[in-house]
Order: sequence, then C-alpha cells, then structure tokens
Amino acid sequence: MAKKQDWIIVLFIALLIVIVRLPSFNYLMDRDSGAVAYHARQINQGQPLYGSHHPIHHLPGIYYTFALVFKVLGDNQDALKIFLLPWIFGCALLLFLMGRHFINAQTGIVAALFYILLSSQSSYNGHTTEMEQFANLPITGGVFLGIIFIQENRKNWLFFWVGILGAICILYKAIFVAPILVTGILIIIATQFEQNQKKAWGIAVRRLAWMGIGLISPLILVSLYFSNLGLLQRLLVAFDLGYTHTSSSNNILFGQLPLFSFPFVLLGYYSSLLLILAMLGAYRYLRQNFPAQEINNIPGIAVGLWFMISFAEAGIRGGGLIHYVLLTIPVLAFMGAYQINVICESIFNNKKNKQYAKTIMGILIFLVILNFDLLNNDSFTRYVFYKAAPVSYTELTGDHKISDVQISYSKIEAVSKYIQIHSQPTDFIYVISDNVQVYYLSERKSPIDSVWPFYFTHFTSLEEIFNQQTKYIAIDTVYTKDNSANLPNFYKLLKENYFLDTTINTWELYKRLNTH
Repeated sequence: MAKKQDWIIVLFIALLIVIVRLPSFNYLMDRDSGAVAYHARQINQGQPLYGSHHPIHHLPGIYYTFALVFKVLGDNQDALKIFLLPWIFGCALLLFLMGRHFINAQTGIVAALFYILLSSQSSYNGHTTEMEQFANLPITGGVFLGIIFIQENRKNWLFFWVGILGAICILYKAIFVAPILVTGILIIIATQFEQNQKKAWGIAVRRLAWMGIGLISPLILVSLYFSNLGLLQRLLVAFDLGYTHTSSSNNILFGQLPLFSFPFVLLGYYSSLLLILAMLGAYRYLRQNFPAQEINNIPGIAVGLWFMISFAEAGIRGGGLIHYVLLTIPVLAFMGAYQINVICESIFNNKKNKQYAKTIMGILIFLVILNFDLLNNDSFTRYVFYKAAPVSYTELTGDHKISDVQISYSKIEAVSKYIQIHSQPTDFIYVISDNVQVYYLSERKSPIDSVWPFYFTHFTSLEEIFNQQTKYIAIDTVYTKDNSANLPNFYKLLKENYFLDTTINTWELYKRLNTH
C-alpha cells in the first residue's frame, strides 16, 4: 500500500478510538480500577506495594503502571483513560499490520475496526481501565514478533525481546503467557524445516535461551526489588491467593460453568455473530496450515494457538468476570476479519457471483457491528443525548445489573463525597462492599492492608478494622445480604464502637462513637 493510504488508515484508527471511547470519560471509576488506583496512590506516597497495602492475588505490573500515570498526568480518573488511548491504538495498529502482512490490507482494517469497537463496549467493561486493556498490547506485540522472527529467520538474540514482552504480560497477571507459549511452540515446529536437524535444534535451543533470558531478567529484577524491601514473601502470597481465586467456579452472570467455557458463553450472548465467524476462521486457518509443511504455515498455526490460549486464559476460572473476555478481543477480531475475507474471496472467485463480493463483505461487517450495537449497552447513544439534552448522570451510566447486584455509579459517588466531607485525610474508613473504589474516590485509607472485604482475614484480625482512626464503616447492604457469613463477629464490634450516621440508598454509613 502507498504511504499516503497507510497514513489515512492510521489516522482513521486513531480518530475512531477517540470517538468510541469518549463516553468512558463520563463514567465513574469501576471497582477494579479503583482498587488499583488506591494502591498506586500509596506507591507514589512512598509506600511500596505488598508493604502496608496488599493487592491480594495480583502481581505488581498494573499497579506501577497506574502509579506512573499519576506521576506523569496527575492523580485523577481521566488521566488513566487518556493514558489507555495509545495502548488501544498500538494494539489496533498491530492487528492492522498483522492482517496486512499475513493476509491482506482489508483484513487488517476490519480486524482493527472490530477490536476498537468491541474493546470499548460496556458489556465487557470496555469503558474501564481494566488490566486486560493494557496487557493486550504486549500480548499482541509478543505474538506478532515471534511469528515475524521465525518466518523471516531473524537473528537468535532478537527473541530476547519476545521474552521481555512475555515478562511484562506475566507481571500484569501470571496466567498471561500467550506470547511465550506461542513463540516457544513455533520455535520447536520450525526445526522441521531444516535438513540438518542438529543445526536446527542448535538454533532452537539458542532462540529459547534468548527468550528465556528476556523473560527471566525483568522477573528477577522485580523479585530483587521487593526482596531488598523485605517484601518478597508478601509478594509470593499473591500466588497462593491467586490459586484460590482461580479455583472458584461461581460465576456472577451465569452460575456454575464448565472450565474454559465462560468467554464462549459471554461472547455468544453479546457478540454471537463475530464469535461464530472467529471460531470458523480459527478452525480454517489451523486446518490450512497444520501440520506445518513450510515456513509460510507458521502464521496460521501461531494465530490458531493464540486463539486457543487466549480463550483458555479468559476461562481458566470456571466462574469468570466480564472483563476477562477483553483478553480475547484482539484475536477474536483478527479471526473474525479473516473469516469474512475467506467468504468474500470464495464469492469473488466464482465468476457468476464475483460482482457481489464487496457487497457481501459490507453486509457481514455491518451485521457484526449491528450485533454488538443492539445487544450491548448503547453507551455512545446515551452519551450523545447526555451532551445534547438534560439527561441525568444516572440515566447516562445506568444501573449495571449483574445477577442480584446493582452497581450504581451515582450512589458510589454520593457515598464517597459524603465520607470525604465528613472526615479528615488522616482518618481511616472501611468499606464492606465490592465497590472498593470508594477508598480512592474519597481519598481515604483502609485501616488494614486489604481493601477487599472477603480477604481481610488473610492478613489481619477483625479487631484491627475498628481502631481509633477508623472514623467510618461504610456497608453496602446489597453486598452483605449475600456475604454475611464472611463477617464473623463483625456486627457485634460494629454495635459496640459505631452508630448509624446516615444512609445513602442501599449504603449504611456508621460513624465511630465520640468523634466529631
């Protein structure tokens, strides 16, 4: 393609990202991002992660990413959403380049389009700054580099950079291993294309070694950093808690689900047409290239592996959360675009129907877009009305219904503001709710190192919550209705030390006795 056309496509991608993500700036911070932001703020205040505050089952990548954002762009919600834009752009650009390099330019454009739209949908928490949104860039980049380095027989030491990207992914979440697994398998497959097997395996070992060095180096540096602070054992606790978290199969949307099935169920519900196209595309791409007969079969095998690994990672916890599906969006978009291209090429190659090929492609793309536009929360349309007419903030954001839990951003904002107005920055608060963004929004700290109420017994005794500096206990009665068994003796201590100060919808705010 000409350079002018390339720049037009790049500008189109950038402009589309800004347009479709504009509504996200009007949404209050979600609970996961709020928890990360709370820890990031403390990191910037000189308190390292895993010290006085602990992220439970997560590794440090996303927390130090947020801390960097706050350092550079300021400690606020919009800074995170602005910083996310180039990550979305980078991933979309990589999908375009992959499509153009391995198939054709129109496949790359369609893949980028699907990714941009689907990754912004609130049905998958696409309007948030969940870690999957950040991890998708190094994951996609690592897979792409692995394919290119093998297909073009690049120097062995370049696989070091695949390892680096793999380490970044793992530091976001330990199960994000797609670049390492895909590239490692490809290195082994590539040995069969050399007549001299001894030489081929020598090359493979060196490539794996370089990738291993790239993978291990950042992980060692991170371990040494926390070890020097005396916090390595506290970091390692994250793996034990992560195993417990992953083992849960209680899904808040669909109940008990078989292992690895969650992303298929959720995508089938909201984006069924694209899921069907992508699954057909993945099957066809793998079938055409497996078993590998030549080096040109590498991309098909790689993307097929990436598809399977991404869905396994998103569904490894039998009971998933909706943002897990974000991890599958890049490869889903790529394979969906590929299958549309296959359909159109088959029509184009039929002389009788050749003239209908572009029309069919347009119809399929339109139907995919229409599918998730109709079935997803239409946040963009509501945003337009919000800006153009006197539509309330509550009407814009809506009440996100997840099973029996109603998450209303306007209520959370009201609770946070009340606490901020009626307490001092040195006061502690404790929140009995999943909506732990209240800590960040109210700019108040927890008296213990965990902000998630169902994990507090792992690190502390119940009594530590009720220390003299804890001015407010905020209880979401919707949460406690289903989780009261996790709060032994809590209400006894609450009654002895606190009184009900006010209620805000389903929230009860208890204030410490003898405080002003």
